[in-house]
Amino acid sequence: MYCHWALHVDLSLPKTTGEFLKRVDLWVCNNVAYLTPRQPWKFLDEVYLFRDFVYLQTFREQLGGFLKTYGLPTELTGNDTLWFAFLAAYAGVIEDGTLSMQSDKHKEIEALQEVTFKKGKPLASEYHVNFTIHWDIELKDGRLLEVEMDAQPNHPLRAQSHFIKINNRSFVPPYVFDGAGNKLTSGA
Repeated sequence: MYCHWALHVDLSLPKTTGEFLKRVDLWVCNNVAYLTPRQPWKFLDEVYLFRDFVYLQTFREQLGGFLKTYGLPTELTGNDTLWFAFLAAYAGVIEDGTLSMQSDKHKEIEALQEVTFKKGKPLASEYHVNFTIHWDIELKDGRLLEVEMDAQPNHPLRAQSHFIKINNRSFVPPYVFDGAGNKLTSGA
């Protein structure tokens, strides 16, 4: 997916985007109100997904494996400083690129319509990745999840922070609860 994304800003073929979008869809279904939770979602699943959101960790591992297989230098993927500099350049290439699926014959993607990557504001040099990262996750029900992330400065475990905003746009919840969790009215 990541190599294709550098060449074609908008990807929609299931063989290219499917695995990544399934992970995002599973996270969304298990964490966003009014969606039906699916198979178990563990804390570590979220940690790995968010590492992909910020550090493109899966891309790093796949590229490192490719380089090693062909006997090419692996410093780019083996050195954090080089990788983070590469991320800055790569983010400029895929910025505003979308990921979607033209066809989902097996209905593996339940909630997602499209995911868009955006390179955000610059950050100080002590941040592992020196810009914020935005993922706009458009849902089939019309809502938009706006995820803003950054890599915390000089953190030995490469921790990140995130802020998630749900923009309901035209979405009307099927029911409304009071502060005590009692169902009040139907939104429809």
